[in-house]
Amino acid sequence: MNDSQARRILAITGLLIGLGVLGSVPLYFVYSGPPPASNVLTRGLITLIMCALMIGFFSTFSHLIRRADPGAAWLGSIVQSAGTLFVGIALLDLHHNAQLRTAKLRKMHARRHVAYSKPPACRRLQVRFHPAPNRSAQPSPAPSPRHQFDRRSDLLRKRCRQARFERQKRPRQRLLCES
Repeated sequence: MNDSQARRILAITGLLIGLGVLGSVPLYFVYSGPPPASNVLTRGLITLIMCALMIGFFSTFSHLIRRADPGAAWLGSIVQSAGTLFVGIALLDLHHNAQLRTAKLRKMHARRHVAYSKPPACRRLQVRFHPAPNRSAQPSPAPSPRHQFDRRSDLLRKRCRQARFERQKRPRQRLLCES
């Protein structure tokens, strides 16, 4: 690759990176609340494309530095390493944002199947997960969801009473410094 081709590649990737930044930054400020999935996916796609372009930009830039002055090859290595590190951090951030998004979606889905039980002694949140359908030859009649909830809340009340009784039954522990 000669210097004119390298400069052309450097210019094209630099312009496309600039257009990508100008195109993706407004996507972060369009919605006042949480953005829809299509917006998040678009931002992620633009970030992936910009990371690929940045790899080309930093590689070409370090190549031009090495060709211009062989004594400054160390500067080209630093530029290449810093660019690779920046792209790696950008990809890790993209991965982290994707994990947060899926965790929020799972939490929202679980919120649809939440039932609260309020026994007198303790208050806990119970999440009901629906079991997989029984595919045996003779399906057994499943108890109603209300019956399951009542049975679970009774068990919870019983556990709370047992825990309270255990706490009352235990003698107070004396500290070592007390005599």
